[in-house]
Amino acid sequence: MFVCLGHILGMDERQAQQYIFTLGTVCVFALLLRNIWLTLFMWLSVLLFAYYKFECGQIYISNLFFGSVIYYLVKVAFKKEHIPFFINAFLWLIFINLGYMVCQLAKFDFIYKMSMSNCLGEQFYLDASEPVGFFGFRAMMAVVMAMAIPIFLSKRTKIGDLCALGMVIPLWLGKCSIAWAAAVIVSIFMLKNRLSRKAFIAATLGLVLLGTAYIVKVDAPMGMLPTRIHQWKMALTDARVHWVSGWGLDSFRTPTSWKPSVYAMNATINPDGSKYAAVWDNPHNLYVSLVYEWGILGILLLIGYMRQLVMSYGAARKDPETVALAGFLIVFFIVSLAQFPIFLARTAAFIIPAFALFEVACKREEE
Repeated sequence: MFVCLGHILGMDERQAQQYIFTLGTVCVFALLLRNIWLTLFMWLSVLLFAYYKFECGQIYISNLFFGSVIYYLVKVAFKKEHIPFFINAFLWLIFINLGYMVCQLAKFDFIYKMSMSNCLGEQFYLDASEPVGFFGFRAMMAVVMAMAIPIFLSKRTKIGDLCALGMVIPLWLGKCSIAWAAAVIVSIFMLKNRLSRKAFIAATLGLVLLGTAYIVKVDAPMGMLPTRIHQWKMALTDARVHWVSGWGLDSFRTPTSWKPSVYAMNATINPDGSKYAAVWDNPHNLYVSLVYEWGILGILLLIGYMRQLVMSYGAARKDPETVALAGFLIVFFIVSLAQFPIFLARTAAFIIPAFALFEVACKREEE
């Protein structure tokens, strides 16, 4: 009603009222989510966008809004009996992706090469022979394969168990240590109530040894973990400068008037004397991203949300669908220590509905 009264100093009146209208709509819609932590996170994001004078973060605001729309629609449209439909659709995606990986290994990638661009606008093409499926790069493919493991194990059938075991192959090809760690931990979580005490201990030891051997012997010699740890340390050190408000939405990869620098991954000197440095466009760590761009308030809201998820699961009936979604979310929170699946549309498209369906699954039946 009163948008016409709004104004932002130093900004054209029409543009200012467009911002007020758009951001006000986001804030009002956030109330429909009926989750205090998500609503507060949306409001915090809008507040930070305005606080840093709308200089960067437009893509964050739009993605947060569209993601919240999907979250809301899933909660409204899906009932508990519809969850198997979502789970089966996800498994179909896994099988289709595995089939496409076989084509890539046979050098018969019918999309040929995937065009990509980095944060500097530089165009490059991925090697079509890499077994990445439809997920762009090996690590993200491995992350999605790890997410499939609790879904298969929740079936509690021989075929489901064999499919879960078969995920070792794409995980091996993915060369992603955090995906292996997530796969081991979620497998232990899923097997806890299925095996006898002795069998569970033996399975746990075997899984830990297998995962450790892969990380140390296969991935570590060519991994980027030391580089990422160094980068996280720099980002967290810089985050201390604005520990309450963070540096602003999308500020990690975007030079701004208050942060003109970006983070270099490595630097090289070409034979002609020119210099080149690859740039980090994402810290590859959800928790570092929250602290750096949203400040301490962002990470506190995430902790509150995670606590709510744990309490909801504790009070819920442990049917196969609820346990499967719980395992899926466990994988997500683990892989987010070194990857960024929620920042990619290709994976956010099923991660956001999974969170919404977990709420649906844990909701107590009305009397």
